[in-house]
Amino acid sequence: MSQWAAEITNNPDKDYELYVELLENDEYRARIEISSPEQLVLRVYNTQQDVSLPVDWLVKVIAMAKKELRQSLRND
Repeated sequence: MSQWAAEITNNPDKDYELYVELLENDEYRARIEISSPEQLVLRVYNTQQDVSLPVDWLVKVIAMAKKELRQSLRND
C-alpha cells in the first residue's frame, strides 16, 4: 500500500508563495497551489501511470491547505 505525505513549502519562482507538495512513497506526485486569492488548484505532475489519491486523506490535506495558504496571503 502506498504511503502518502503532504509538505508545506514555498516556491522561489513565485515570490516564495506557499504551496502543499503531495508525495507518494517519497516521490513528488502533485501539489496544491494558489491560482488566485480566491482559488486553490490541484496540479498533478506528468505520470506514466494513474495516480490514485486516498479521498479521506486528500480532503484533510485540502482543508489544511485552504487554511494555511490563504493565511499566508494575509501575512504578506
